Amino acid sequence: STGWQLELPGYGQSAVVVWRNHVYVTSVEGPNKEALLVSCIDLKTGTLLWKRSQDASQQAPSNYQQSRAAPTPVVDENGLYAFFESGDLLAFTHDGQSRWTSNLGKEFGPFENRHGLGASPTQTDSLVIVNLEHQGPSHLVAIDKHDGSVKWSAERPGSSSWSSPIATSIHGRSQVVVSSGGTVT
Repeated sequence: STGWQLELPGYGQSAVVVWRNHVYVTSVEGPNKEALLVSCIDLKTGTLLWKRSQDASQQAPSNYQQSRAAPTPVVDENGLYAFFESGDLLAFTHDGQSRWTSNLGKEFGPFENRHGLGASPTQTDSLVIVNLEHQGPSHLVAIDKHDGSVKWSAERPGSSSWSSPIATSIHGRSQVVVSSGGTVT
């Protein structure tokens, strides 16, 4: 079999995510990261299946010193959930239809961090969990996968953390583990 290569728009620092025959990639475009992009590529052929763009709700300069689409998305049988350092969380079906958007920056921001947010979300069967840890008031936030609503949030100490939370079961109890500032909570 032969490989493929595809040039993508903008800049992206996240890992790619593969679901069956789909490869998902996130990126940002513009001098102030005005556009948030999600692209879906066919795994076997490298053909661009769809690309969606949304205006960022919070802008910051696009440069090598700040995150640029750094959080890696999560995926399940219903679609993709992509979080961006602007505070926008976007949900799409596998065929590219928008399911919902959530502006976490409006409720929990603005985000005060010299290098932007970089923590990737984690997930459970019903939640997308995001670590919004920065220099201002910080939170661990659980978003309902069905409609994008906030199910719960827990205050976190304000610091510079790009650690991605882990959703796991410990001794039969569902928990979210966060590493930050030399501690594990």
